[in-house]
Amino acid sequence: MGVLVGGALQFLMLVPQLVRQGMRFDFAISFVHPGIRSVARLLFPRFFGMGVGQLNFFVATFFASAGKMPRGSLAALYVSDRVMELVLGGYAIASRPLLSP
Repeated sequence: MGVLVGGALQFLMLVPQLVRQGMRFDFAISFVHPGIRSVARLLFPRFFGMGVGQLNFFVATFFASAGKMPRGSLAALYVSDRVMELVLGGYAIASRPLLSP
């Protein structure tokens, strides 16, 4: 929720300056625009990868909470998932070069 509110506040703080610089906003969405199609093509593999990761975490959590694994396994799985996301967020995602059009 904080990310959503922070993003909205950043946008609202920039709007007056952008309008003074001559920018006009057109909020129409066109699904035939090449940029929108390009973004959609790039999103599907990422959604699939994120879904597989979430499914893996769900199955591991199910087995850990079903009493089939030693005590503390659920906490260990949660912490290991957080550490993995920290590494992905700090290195793998942040250092990826921007795509050129």
